[in-house]
Amino acid sequence: MYLEKLDIQNFRGIKEASLAFNKNINILIGSNNVGKSAIIDTLRLVFSYGTNQRRDIYINESDFHISTTGLQNTIEFHLKFKIENPIEAGMFYDLLSIDSTTKEQSLELHFRYTLDTSASKIKLSVWGGENEGHSISSEIFDNIYFVYLGALRDVEKHMKPIRGNKLGGLYKQLVTSGEDEKLVEELKKAIETPEWKAFIEKGEEKINEHLKNTTFLNDPKQEVTISPIPFEFDRIADSMTARIPFGSETLELHQNGLGYNNLIYTATILGDLDSRNEYYKSLLIEEPEAHLHPQLQNVLFSYLKSYASDFQTFITSHSPTITAKTDLDSLLVVHKNENSIIKSLALINSGLNPKQKKYLSKFLDVTKSQLFFAKGVIFVEGISEALLLPIFAKIMGDEYDLERNGIEVVNINGVAFSAFAHLYNSVDPLKNVGVKASILTDSDSDKKGGDTSRADSVKAMEASDLKVEISDITFENELYKPAANHTVLQEVAKELHPISYKRNYESKGVVFTDSVEFKDFVADGKSEFAHILAINLSEKLEIGTCTFEVPNYIKEAIKWVLGK
Repeated sequence: MYLEKLDIQNFRGIKEASLAFNKNINILIGSNNVGKSAIIDTLRLVFSYGTNQRRDIYINESDFHISTTGLQNTIEFHLKFKIENPIEAGMFYDLLSIDSTTKEQSLELHFRYTLDTSASKIKLSVWGGENEGHSISSEIFDNIYFVYLGALRDVEKHMKPIRGNKLGGLYKQLVTSGEDEKLVEELKKAIETPEWKAFIEKGEEKINEHLKNTTFLNDPKQEVTISPIPFEFDRIADSMTARIPFGSETLELHQNGLGYNNLIYTATILGDLDSRNEYYKSLLIEEPEAHLHPQLQNVLFSYLKSYASDFQTFITSHSPTITAKTDLDSLLVVHKNENSIIKSLALINSGLNPKQKKYLSKFLDVTKSQLFFAKGVIFVEGISEALLLPIFAKIMGDEYDLERNGIEVVNINGVAFSAFAHLYNSVDPLKNVGVKASILTDSDSDKKGGDTSRADSVKAMEASDLKVEISDITFENELYKPAANHTVLQEVAKELHPISYKRNYESKGVVFTDSVEFKDFVADGKSEFAHILAINLSEKLEIGTCTFEVPNYIKEAIKWVLGK
């Protein structure tokens, strides 16, 4: 079985959320403050309920959502588990639900927290199946186990030899019945050397001499015996420490780097999950990339992908490296709208066909994978547009600044827009990323006798959150059309091809007759042209002398993604 669906209502900054999960790895990505940590904390709350695990998270009054209508007095979590083996229906019978139409069986677990503001009390109702009030036996929760690795991991603290630490937990799971007592006896024998016995007796004599003189003469004799190790296996396991070999010596964890300490702790956690007997197991990780450089992130995540088959994994990440390297079907893109409603797209349900998924997967290098973290995306054909769009937005005004608005410009190096369009143009909200996107493309009407069929096919992709803007001919033509742009573009053209410009234009006292002539002049150095123009316009913006006029179709694309 695995968690198939999670619904959240009125929890912290989330008014509503409905999330569909994959069987193995689920990577929740999105910009800051969209609710990823709240989703992980929801799982921590529900998975720790009724179990013997130490709980370190509880619902407080501050967790109840505050909407435009005021404080909401109920928090609800609803979980639906997919049954994969018929035995699970019997093992988790108290959670069993049967769809009246399809007769499909599933397991449901429900939580409702109700706040009584007058008494500052919180009431919890928990039930299984589809009918509220259906009680759940404690054995159900004994078969659920999870491990949580928080974003701010203090590895030294978690690995300290104290009660309940994960290293000790691993060894407690590894020991078999009867083996624990035998191991304790073997350990005691190992230190019962004459030297150790004599050393321990010195301390015993000191204590017992003082004890003899601080008790009543007629009372039973009071003496202590000292042992350098605990008498119980559990306490021995809790006292174990991890050290790092270093030449002929060993280092303590505080002498090791933060990144490798995180890997040691993660490996310990995975070992603990390995050895657990609970039927449903899950691993919750926030920001596995913490303290790891990109190459080490790749190694860790590749191992997690190949290893995590026996438990369900939920990961939140801000790492483009991890996003770029993962299987697309493992990604859940999370966004929150102005009404605090979470929109989540599991790319496995995106409607992309296998060919589109393969193209998108190959395309998503570390840089371009940032589109999933953006609050809006503009797709462009080439480097020229990618270099200049941020400058054009600033020319339009400070409120259009793409970087400050969390907008990503993505250069797809061509015109194959369909794989990206399907992420934004679906009318089905479950198949849509949920943020606005624009496509900027050229009509290329000067080619093939004015055939615009390619541009028309791109325009046909426009729907839902996707807007398509097309130039009359090309990007460079559009830049030259406004008369206000001629001077600066001629300056850039001269810097791009100084000899050719001087011979054909400056010496004759003439300039470009139209936008087509200008486009042809810069055609063999378009990326360099864009770079020179970007620097030129940036300098003019800084000193307040920029009079450049942004082409209208570009303005419309920028306004669309910003909702203006």
